[in-house]
Amino acid sequence: SDCRFINEGEFLKSRYDTTIIKLVGRDSGVSTNHPSEAEMDSITPDYTVHNDGDYADLVLQLETIAQRLKILVEHGYQKRGGRFCKREV
Repeated sequence: SDCRFINEGEFLKSRYDTTIIKLVGRDSGVSTNHPSEAEMDSITPDYTVHNDGDYADLVLQLETIAQRLKILVEHGYQKRGGRFCKREV
């Protein structure tokens, strides 16, 4: 999903097992004067992906994050309150 406002990120984290990934790097040419563009900078991501290389670099960063999340879940961790915690047995 695309989060542009703080309340959207907070809603997703409060209701779902959400990981927020922020993409930074390439200038899209979009004006940052719009409230949605300005507020995005206030959202705290779980991961930041730097889109300053080629497509393969971007995919590698995203695959690395996906693998890390998969490993955490496989080892009994679950996301609670925006953080991974050992699952209670």
